[in-house]
Amino acid sequence: MKKDEKARGSRVSASLTKVRKNVVGILIGSMGLFIVLGHELSEYLELGSFADLLDHLVQPSLLFCHIMDFLSIPALILIGYFYQKQKHVTANLEQIVEQRTRRLRESESRLANIIAASPDAITVTDLDGNIIECNQATLGMHGFSSKEEVIGRNALELIAEKDHQRAIENMRKTLDQGPVRNLEYSCLAKDGREFPAELSASVVRDALGNPAYFMAITKNISERKWMEADLAHERDLLHALMDNMPDAIYFKDVNSRFTRVNRRVAEWFGLSDPEDAVGKTDFDFYAQELASKFYADEQGIIQSGQPVIAKEEPESHFGAKWVSSTKVPIRDREGRVTGIVGISRDITDFKRMREKLREYSEHLEETVQERTRELRETQERLLKAERLAAIGETAAMVGHDLRNPLQAMSNLLYLGKKMIKEIPSRCRKIVVQTGIEELFVNAAKQIEYMNKIVSDLQDYARPFKPEFVPTSLQELINETLSALAIPQTVKVSIVAPKDFPNIPVDRSMTMRLFTNLLTNALQAMPDGGQLTIRLEQTESSTVISIEDTGIGIPKENLDKIFQPLFTTKSKGAGFGLPICKRIVETHNGSITVETEVGRGSTFTVTIPLTREVSQTA
Repeated sequence: MKKDEKARGSRVSASLTKVRKNVVGILIGSMGLFIVLGHELSEYLELGSFADLLDHLVQPSLLFCHIMDFLSIPALILIGYFYQKQKHVTANLEQIVEQRTRRLRESESRLANIIAASPDAITVTDLDGNIIECNQATLGMHGFSSKEEVIGRNALELIAEKDHQRAIENMRKTLDQGPVRNLEYSCLAKDGREFPAELSASVVRDALGNPAYFMAITKNISERKWMEADLAHERDLLHALMDNMPDAIYFKDVNSRFTRVNRRVAEWFGLSDPEDAVGKTDFDFYAQELASKFYADEQGIIQSGQPVIAKEEPESHFGAKWVSSTKVPIRDREGRVTGIVGISRDITDFKRMREKLREYSEHLEETVQERTRELRETQERLLKAERLAAIGETAAMVGHDLRNPLQAMSNLLYLGKKMIKEIPSRCRKIVVQTGIEELFVNAAKQIEYMNKIVSDLQDYARPFKPEFVPTSLQELINETLSALAIPQTVKVSIVAPKDFPNIPVDRSMTMRLFTNLLTNALQAMPDGGQLTIRLEQTESSTVISIEDTGIGIPKENLDKIFQPLFTTKSKGAGFGLPICKRIVETHNGSITVETEVGRGSTFTVTIPLTREVSQTA
């Protein structure tokens, strides 16, 4: 469009030049004719010179008469000719100018219509970036209702502040180097909302070639950005699927060359990067015979367009012996096959299991019996879990109901003892002789034993909420031992490194743990023996072992000793070791036992130095 305007301007300029030349020629000719006629007139009027003629002609009354007398008919015809020629040229010039003006207006109208109809925003700014013209798309893109709101603003006001510096640099670049294209900016709407846009700009120059103003075309690319984000999301999903699938996934072209593989395929081929497989074929990784078989199968798919589903094939890579391969043709929009996509799954274990299943089917009766046994064990575990839950509920209820009567009995014994001490001495002898005091002592022991059972019930039923504080295990063990009645026939030894560090434990729970384990050890040595307590520390845990030389635990009871209400003692409710197990698990630790009948038992408690606290319900 700019070239057309320039050509039209050149043609108009050439016409004007030609007219000027004709006019100048006419004037020169007229002047020459006037001079020649002047000499003739001076001789005709018998005047001395041309100057005298001019003086004579100055007299207005004589001028017309002299000219009319002098001029002949040819001279008048010549003057008329020149006048008509000049008039014709002037008319042609006016017609040319009128045509050029009309065409220019039509061109300007077409250009204005094109700009107005453009779906992209078009803005024109001066060299300082101030907007001097824009189209309707500009108003709609930025949320303005009229041009008056836009014209006069600086173009930077329509661009987010974070992109101002880059926009200024690109304006300079446009001036120095020429048009810039497809620059992405964050633009601003009237309400302050940001949206992504793509901008192309160029410099418009005047007739002398000097920069006059900028013209920019801006396109809102929000929808494209959304589509790109969706596409990127889909691509990321594909990458995540391919890179994390345990199956081998690969794409090939019509010549069976790999175009893409996932990490599993790269591992099979011994490649560090899946891209290293691109452009290669099965002949680069497999034996000739096997690669030829794969190639023939894939070419058959490409030629026929029919997929191969779950075909079992031998595989020599990555230790797999068999794979299930599915290969499907890839088609373009015209339906032409452009390659294949394949998925291979290692089914070696599946085939092995299938073989075992065949063997199991041959021994169906044995298999049924085995499954029946497993079912019974599962059922027993479920019943055991239900039983433990019921025990917990019962323990909480019984403990609560017995606590008050026991406290009342304890108070009555205390009052009875006090009354015996206050009776007269003669009556006191009768009490001693009848053994009433001894009955009171035995009753107090039984109440204490019953109270212990209630405490065990409540301890087992209530949730444990430990409070960890740095504690010296040696001091805690010595404190526990001092509270126990240790027979003289039992020798106690503590083996621990010097300066054994304090560890964070719940002090009361740990003391209860030591009390139960040490009490069991002493009860397991009715005839005396050796009780050894060892403390050790590794990089990650503290290990406490309590070893006795007692009667040991029969093997058939080992699976039951940590179950509530299980006991082999004549006295005992069977809550000691279950409570120990819960305390240790609350510390995120473990408790194990090694035993031999007749030689003793060793209980080992392992408590990690760093833990996540387990609050056992």
